Amino acid sequence: MGWDLLHAEGGVIVEIGSTYTKCGFTGEGVPRRILINQPYLHKLLIGEVELVQTELSAQIRSLITEVFKALYMNSDQLLVIYVLLNIYNIHEVTIKNTFNAEIRTFNTSLTEPPIYLQTQFCSLISTAQDSGLVIDIGFNETRVLPICHGKVISTALRIISIGSRNVLDKLKQMIVDENPHLTFSNALKNTSVLEDILVRICYCDPKTIYQQALLSKRVDNTPRPWPIIPSKTSSLRSPITPKHRVRSTSLKIVSSTNNPRFRSLTSPKIKQPEKIKNHLTYYCKDDERISIDVDVMRTKPLEELFKSNNEGESIMKAVYESIYSCEIDNRKLIVNNVVVCGGCSMYTGLFKRLCSELWQYAQHREGRDLFDKIRVHKTNVIQTNLMAWNGASVMVTKLSSTNTPLLGKVPQSPHSLSASPRFKKINFF
Repeated sequence: MGWDLLHAEGGVIVEIGSTYTKCGFTGEGVPRRILINQPYLHKLLIGEVELVQTELSAQIRSLITEVFKALYMNSDQLLVIYVLLNIYNIHEVTIKNTFNAEIRTFNTSLTEPPIYLQTQFCSLISTAQDSGLVIDIGFNETRVLPICHGKVISTALRIISIGSRNVLDKLKQMIVDENPHLTFSNALKNTSVLEDILVRICYCDPKTIYQQALLSKRVDNTPRPWPIIPSKTSSLRSPITPKHRVRSTSLKIVSSTNNPRFRSLTSPKIKQPEKIKNHLTYYCKDDERISIDVDVMRTKPLEELFKSNNEGESIMKAVYESIYSCEIDNRKLIVNNVVVCGGCSMYTGLFKRLCSELWQYAQHREGRDLFDKIRVHKTNVIQTNLMAWNGASVMVTKLSSTNTPLLGKVPQSPHSLSASPRFKKINFF
């Protein structure tokens, strides 16, 4: 690749995900447009349909046309294009060859083929670091990839079938249980409706699965006793008691004499109002209404991310195995820089909950001291689902300004990619 292409204007970055495609110009912080993938391309990337070359060519051609329309540019103005794909995708080679063939039909004067970058590698670049562990929680899969000194450790890559699809399936099941008339409705077949409900009401419970089990009721459904705190006067523990005694609602008057005119009087008990459920109504386009029990659906769908699938795999297990597949000298460096990205990483409380689950998982295993100081990069500037696109833009812009060849690795100084790191490290333990 010549230096004129790096300095040329009109560079376009396209990130092809399983559900959405993000496109924009180089040098910008966020993409211009986010497009929804075509049905066949979406099903092909998540492994639901088999590869048909004619269908894939038509879908790629339609995708390139939508990118040009979204960016308000002609195909002749395109000088260089960067394409982001997930690392070790099943159809990675086929998609690259098809994209190369279709982009030539739009711009015959394009001297260089598209430059392909790895999505997980670019997510780490956006943090201005060259070593770390990338946890990419996508729609159908979660990829755990360690990177050390700008080199991808492919032997430690872990891919598990846990993602936002499990969360949406759980939410759909809970909605159908609450609204039986929507069992065969077309409203729940649309993924955008479920995603909108998930973003509006759901968040991640900070308590781990182990802590939730301890705080649950007993087997006989009897409430747990009062919590205990240390006594101020002794080293013994005493139960919490209210400061002021509360009088009973039942008032009983008894005469001190045996006069029959005096009799026992008892005031009627005050009935406590029934607990009102916090219900919301979601209106769909087809005049269908979805009743949502907010108290039940607020935290339960996202619990699917921390459970094991049918194959006995979980995100915590994948992270643990990926870290211990690396060399012993690089483990501490990788654990101190954990990057969580992907579309399913935008929910409140996910970062802290993930650190707690990893720490709890490693307590009864070898090397648990390594997880005591695990750190997750959290940003307040860029959304976590845009980290890969932002990292590609930063890398291309900085390397073009310093005349550094783009060979798929970062320079030795990690801070040369960003003027000032916009991410802060948070230690939860």
